Amino acid sequence: MSTMHEATPTQDPADAVTLFFMEVERIRGNDPWVSPLGGGILAGLTLDIAHSSRAFSRALGIEHALVLREIKTLVDLGRLIVRERNERTQGCTYALVPLPVVIPTDEKPIRRPPSLASGSLIASTGRATRGGCSSKGGSCGSALPRDDGSFPGSR
Repeated sequence: MSTMHEATPTQDPADAVTLFFMEVERIRGNDPWVSPLGGGILAGLTLDIAHSSRAFSRALGIEHALVLREIKTLVDLGRLIVRERNERTQGCTYALVPLPVVIPTDEKPIRRPPSLASGSLIASTGRATRGGCSSKGGSCGSALPRDDGSFPGSR
């Protein structure tokens, strides 16, 4: 049985284009930092259209330099890894970053510290810490969580 991402040899090219753009929009809807071109590169991987910068550039008729620049952005965003780079042509092959495997445990979840924006830490200690420790002696032990996961001064 065919799935949404599989192309069949008799598939209408208009349907393939529609499928590609639907995948681009799905990707961009899940990650607002991804540009339209970045969404196209990721969709190209997902739909098995292209796994290299040259192949993607040729398939969509986009300048190779623009594709390379967008691949760098996607690497910086943590969405792609470059598998191999040709020093002469600057072309590269790439892959999606593997999703982390989450193993459920019986441990208590890690709590986030109170937000400085809410003022709870500043109000409770009477001082603001500007990027470092403001206590005398340089010890920031009061900013460490207690054994129950709560923070000193939090309610």
